[in-house]
Amino acid sequence: MKNEKTPATRDSILRLLSAQEVALLSNMETVPSLDMGDEYVDLEHPEQGVQTVHALTRLGVGRALPRSGVQKETWMQILAHLSSAP
Repeated sequence: MKNEKTPATRDSILRLLSAQEVALLSNMETVPSLDMGDEYVDLEHPEQGVQTVHALTRLGVGRALPRSGVQKETWMQILAHLSSAP
């Protein structure tokens, strides 16, 4: 059996979050709070990996999973998941 990599998806990333992190993200979806220089994953395009907020960054509500919105361990799991995706 071949060891195939699975693409990173919104659902596969959200499964890595704790219940508390999911609740925080739900609240953030109504009040975007990303500042210049913040790192995030665009949940509509996780294949693009970790991105940084710039002056011209435009994200729809609920698209961004900011690094500041999850525990350090969760962020490390997300990075590992993204790096193992095709």
